[in-house]
Amino acid sequence: MSQNILLYNGSVIVHDEHDRVQVLDNCDVLISNGFIEQVGKDISPAKNTDIVDCTDKIISPGFVDTHHHLWQTQLKGHGLDNTWLDYFSDDLLQSFNYSPDDSYWGQLAGCLEALDAGTTFVLDHCHGCRTPEHADAAITAFADSGIRGVFAYAETFLNLAKWDSQSVIPRPTSVSDSYIQHLEHLAQKGSFADGRVTIGVAFDNYHLPRHEVEKLFHRAIKAGVKLITTHCGNFGTSAPQVLDRYSLFPKAEDDYTIVLSHGNYLDKTDLTMLSQRQIPLSCTPATESQGYCHFLTSSSLMQAARNALLLARLQKTLELKVQGKKPVKFDETTYDVFNKATIQGARAVRMQDQIGSIQTGKRADILVFTRTSSLSFGTAARQNPVAAIVGYSEPRDIEAVLVGGVFRKRAGTLLPILRNGKTVGLDSIMSEFADPRDIKDGFFHGNGYGSFIGTQLHYADNVYAGSWGVCPVQLSTSDTSNAHLGEAINEPDDQMSLVRLLTYANEIDIQGIAVTTSTWMPDKIDYESVVGVLGGYKKVVDNLNANVPSHASYPSYKYMLDRIHKGHPVYGRKSLNMTLSDGAKALTKAADAASTDDPLTVSIWGGSAILAESLQHVSRTRNEAAVDSFVEKLRVYAISDQDDTGVWIRLRYPQLMYVTSLHGFSEYTDATWNGISGEEYRHFDQGGPDSSIVSNDWLEKNIRLGPLGSHYLNWSFIMEGDTPAFLPLVQNGLGDVNKPDFGSWGGRYTLLDHSGQSKVYADTTDYVVGKNGKSFTSKFATIWRWREDYQFDFAARMKWSVNSNYSENNHQPVAIVNGSCGPASLKLKYKPGQSIVLDASDSWDPDGDELKYDWFHYREPGGAYGRGLEGFDPSLKMKPILTTQSPNVNITNLTEDGSIVKLETAKKLNDTLHIILALRDATEQPLATYRRVILEAR
Repeated sequence: MSQNILLYNGSVIVHDEHDRVQVLDNCDVLISNGFIEQVGKDISPAKNTDIVDCTDKIISPGFVDTHHHLWQTQLKGHGLDNTWLDYFSDDLLQSFNYSPDDSYWGQLAGCLEALDAGTTFVLDHCHGCRTPEHADAAITAFADSGIRGVFAYAETFLNLAKWDSQSVIPRPTSVSDSYIQHLEHLAQKGSFADGRVTIGVAFDNYHLPRHEVEKLFHRAIKAGVKLITTHCGNFGTSAPQVLDRYSLFPKAEDDYTIVLSHGNYLDKTDLTMLSQRQIPLSCTPATESQGYCHFLTSSSLMQAARNALLLARLQKTLELKVQGKKPVKFDETTYDVFNKATIQGARAVRMQDQIGSIQTGKRADILVFTRTSSLSFGTAARQNPVAAIVGYSEPRDIEAVLVGGVFRKRAGTLLPILRNGKTVGLDSIMSEFADPRDIKDGFFHGNGYGSFIGTQLHYADNVYAGSWGVCPVQLSTSDTSNAHLGEAINEPDDQMSLVRLLTYANEIDIQGIAVTTSTWMPDKIDYESVVGVLGGYKKVVDNLNANVPSHASYPSYKYMLDRIHKGHPVYGRKSLNMTLSDGAKALTKAADAASTDDPLTVSIWGGSAILAESLQHVSRTRNEAAVDSFVEKLRVYAISDQDDTGVWIRLRYPQLMYVTSLHGFSEYTDATWNGISGEEYRHFDQGGPDSSIVSNDWLEKNIRLGPLGSHYLNWSFIMEGDTPAFLPLVQNGLGDVNKPDFGSWGGRYTLLDHSGQSKVYADTTDYVVGKNGKSFTSKFATIWRWREDYQFDFAARMKWSVNSNYSENNHQPVAIVNGSCGPASLKLKYKPGQSIVLDASDSWDPDGDELKYDWFHYREPGGAYGRGLEGFDPSLKMKPILTTQSPNVNITNLTEDGSIVKLETAKKLNDTLHIILALRDATEQPLATYRRVILEAR
């Protein structure tokens, strides 16, 4: 959706009427309804304008790509060493193996790769659509991506009738009536995606009879086609000469243009003809250097610009070398190739009045470069912004991309696209490229091949908040792996925790559930009770899956059943004198498959004997380096020690990240996990949390629903004491299993020893204002402060379990801050004493519910000043009210609904700040999704 946007105080690259480039420092660009309304200094925006601070940033026209084969994105990573002839047999003919779905995902991925690299317009020579359905899918992807361009529709080169291991049989070569009719149908529609995408023609078969060629041109132009593009090279027939002989070059009065591509085999006659006719020629220097292979490089036009510049200079240098001379001056400059990628590219496609430069009245196809992502670009940009962009820029230096005044990339991250009214993120798109294929033999299986080569994108399989919206994240991670070491289910709260865990099985990659002993049941295990709970899950898993996207589905009953393992039915360290248990074997295998980037979280609800077994086994069978590597891949969350192996583990493996409550053995009253529900039974923090929503009455109405809910028992002491050991893994944007001190639904824990000799995390406190208006400084509050959110979220999932009708259920909203979403923290820089704007106005709810925005400074994870320990700063003029917010940080609404806020910090502040957006839907039991913004002082 377009809106008023002010790009404020940047270095703006503009062109004059002679295409000369100027850089206007401290300049603003005002965008209104998709067009550039004003360029100048100190522009006063209208109310509700999205103000983007571009201080120390470069604002550039978007790049114009005049030749691309977007459908070939799946082929990246294949054929990199192919010659010109290899390309035709191994690569170009692969369109035969594409389904319409392959065409959609290839086209979409190609468009997004281009956007990520700053291309806002692409002329797509699409010669990979062997049926009208393939073309329709490709056009839909073009429109969905958000890029601007011309879909130059071609009939497939050598459209094959058959291709298998014995034969390749082409169809008779001609311009088919079915293709022309479909082309006419598309062209007569005018445009797609509100005018962003128009239909053109791509044609190369000039060896056909004259009447075939003329028929296509005349009918296409009559139907409304404005642009025709064609390859010209060593194909036998000279395209320029045929076009001239058939009188098909556009005349001054004609309303269409022709763009030729490549041309590195054109002779002087051809080049003179093109110059006289003023026909543009699009070069692709990397592919032309190899002969032909479009997918051997990334989609970066600046990479192409560098190649063009260097190859032209090399050619001149070699010519002079033969003469015994050296170059004194080069013909092409960085400004020349920058113009070829902007205003001259726009002129080539006859859109110079709409795009290609930053000028009042033109469409707002704009890039914002940051100087802080890479040293080379940042250094060069301070000397010469244009030279920096041409010579040093990479996709990661592009902080924002706007097409028609709509952000398609923001905060360095591509934004999700809409497909059929639903948000699709990069992780979903990459999942379509996951299956291996045998390309050369012509067997495409699954939904894709290859990867985005040369981009700075990171992908994840994380499901964000369980909604239909799957968002890109800032870190490359995978679904959170979890090995649950459950004590024997000899207490109601353990079985209750297992019920909750299963409702999050689509967000937590459960590698195994091991049944073990504990201090409460030291000599037996209860495998059957776990299987019984899974029996309830079996009956509801289809209902659960009806409420989540297919790529983030709940695992099958059999999958879960196969992952239940037994420990030894003996107490604690006695198991260390026995053969390795089934549970310990499974844990060892899961840890070996993990990595430091994708660690295995061991959530311990009972005794930790199985973990002790695994560690001892690894220590006895592997060298020291291998043991260290094994330990480094584990994250242990234990609610408390419930046998004698916890201390044993921590003493022997001090570099194992181990989170637990430390207290006298069996003195569980002091443990942080009581905050889940224990204030009435344990007599702490009463009046702070809402005790009514952990009562048996509330649970009866909201949780004990259906076959799975029937296993959620009544409690007598405390509800779900073990649940905090897995809540940090919930993908809601709050928790980070690598950062227990950040805080999550499972509580907050800090390092015991800052010397680096130990990685044990133990209890700490949060300052929270309770339901009764009183303040609490409490370790229990690190959990109960989130109670409404974790209880309402659980209740929603239990309702999913009994109702497969998506529209009748509630689902979590999607939080987007400054164009970024996902479970990983958003990291930004701030300058103490200056303000920073946080914008969540792009957030949305899958059920169409109204959204409530709650921004707050989570003081405790930050530094001392950020927590406000040094007192009140009068410069902020904050009212002295009861608040959990630091007196050194002020958050004020810039919009009535609070979706956009301004953050002000004290001048003396020099600490890391954690700002949390709690985004909730306005329902009776609001569901929450979070966005943690980590601000680091610069």
